[in-house]
Amino acid sequence: RHFEGKPANLSEDRLNKLVDLGWQKSLDKKGCIRICDLAGETKTWNENYEKLIEYKEKNGNMVFPSGNSKLSKKDLHLRNWVIRVRKEYQRLQSGKEADLSAIQMKKLSDINFLFNPKKISHSKSNKEIWESRLQALKDYKARYGDFAMHKKEASTTKLIQKMRREYKMRQRGEHNGLTDKRIAQLEEIGFEFERGKTPKVRYERRSWEERFQHLLKYKEEHGHCIVPQIAGGMLGKWVGRQRKEYNNLMKGEPSSLTHEKALRLSSIGFCFDASSRFRGKIRGRQNGD
Repeated sequence: RHFEGKPANLSEDRLNKLVDLGWQKSLDKKGCIRICDLAGETKTWNENYEKLIEYKEKNGNMVFPSGNSKLSKKDLHLRNWVIRVRKEYQRLQSGKEADLSAIQMKKLSDINFLFNPKKISHSKSNKEIWESRLQALKDYKARYGDFAMHKKEASTTKLIQKMRREYKMRQRGEHNGLTDKRIAQLEEIGFEFERGKTPKVRYERRSWEERFQHLLKYKEEHGHCIVPQIAGGMLGKWVGRQRKEYNNLMKGEPSSLTHEKALRLSSIGFCFDASSRFRGKIRGRQNGD
C-alpha cells in the first residue's frame, strides 16, 4: 500500500529493516511495486523442485495426467507449480521480467525439465492416436475376418476409407500421415488398401542368423521345422526360400545358401523336401505312427 501511494503504516525505516531480513522490493507483473520474502520464496521453490525430482523418480517422467480427479492433492499442487514455472519461462522468452532465475533454470535443465513440452507431447499424442487406430483395425478384422464395410461399425469404416484415401495419395507421390512404417504395419495385419484385394505382405529384411534363431524357437514350440507357407508369415516365406536356394545349390547353380548353412539346417531336422507326401511321413513319425 505504501509503494502504491495508499495510506500505510510502513515507514522507510521499517522497509529497510525488512530488506535487511531478506525481503525484496520489486515490480510485479502489472508494474506495481511490491515487497516479497525473497528467502521464503526461494525456499518454497527449492521444496517444489525436490518434490518434482521425487515425482520423476516415482513415475519415470515429469508428465502429469490431465484432469484433477487422477491426481492427489500433493501432485495437483506440484502440477500447478510446474505450470507456473513454464509461464515464467515464456515471459523470459518474450523479453519480460519473470520470477525465474538463471540458477533455477540451470537446476531444472539438469533434470531434463521440459520448459516447452508442446512439440514433444504433440508427437507422443500422434503416436498414441495411430496405435489406437491400428488396434481398432485389428479388432475389426478379428470380428469380421476382412475389411468390408459394415454399417454398424461407422467409426471404423470411416477409418478404413481414410487409410485407403491416404494410400492412394502416397501412390501418386503425395505425402501425408501414412508413412512407410505405417503402411508396413497395415500390411502385416492384412489390410486391404483396395476394396476386396488383400495386399502381398512385404518381405521383412532380417539376417539369415536371425531367421535361423526364429526357426529354432518354432521347432521348440511345435516339435518340427515344417513351417506353413501361408500361415507361417515371414518365417514361412524364409523357409520356402531356403528350400529353393538348397535346390539351386544341389544343381550347382548360383545360391545364397552356403554348404555351412545347409549343414546347420540339416542338424536341426530342416525339411528340404516340402512335398505333401513327405510332410505326412514326418508328422506321422512325430506322432508315433
